[in-house]
Amino acid sequence: MISPGNNSFSSGGTFMKLWFGPHAEVFDSEALEWEWPVIKEKEPNVLSVDCAAEPDLCLEHDVRAYPALRFYRSGSLYARYRGPRKASSILPYMQRIMRPVVDGLEAANLTSFKDSDDVVFILYLRGQDAGRGLYKRFHDLAEEFHDRYTFAIASRATDGSADELGEDAPSVLRCFNHRDGREAELDHFFQDTPKKAEDIRDALAAHLPTDLHPREAALVL
Repeated sequence: MISPGNNSFSSGGTFMKLWFGPHAEVFDSEALEWEWPVIKEKEPNVLSVDCAAEPDLCLEHDVRAYPALRFYRSGSLYARYRGPRKASSILPYMQRIMRPVVDGLEAANLTSFKDSDDVVFILYLRGQDAGRGLYKRFHDLAEEFHDRYTFAIASRATDGSADELGEDAPSVLRCFNHRDGREAELDHFFQDTPKKAEDIRDALAAHLPTDLHPREAALVL
């Protein structure tokens, strides 16, 4: 817990803070009360702030509702966590936030990365398609959803997909949905006709877990 004089904010680093205050229970659910010690044991970069003891600090950081879970990077607010109050959701969220928005994969970690999260999107891109704006389109999606899903890119030149003549396989976007045990290729993503971001999101939605549909998740996360 942060105490008077603690310099956790100014010291930089990457961590999550639980803010709680005098006008609410420390934990908004019995589940979080039991889960928080588990989170602290598995992830050392978590701190708690008692707004009853530190009202000025909480006011400075605009904490007006309790409890609040917020993620800080280099001493500044990076993201607000609004998902389920349980370790099985909070810990993967922290792992996603701490990794790059889009990971770059090599042959050595391509297989293992597929299983790194409940939902993983991997864009396999061949060199001939590098100038089509596909990476930017993919990165824009990742920017919007990387707190909920994991995104990566792999080069077709190094993923072992070349045929016997050395020709790279076509570019493809794959969704590995481990929650529902499904894997899919998303052809809609590669259509040359310019698409609004909303159109692309709708095309991806069919391959996501039903309880994490982007439109529903927007109301929850």
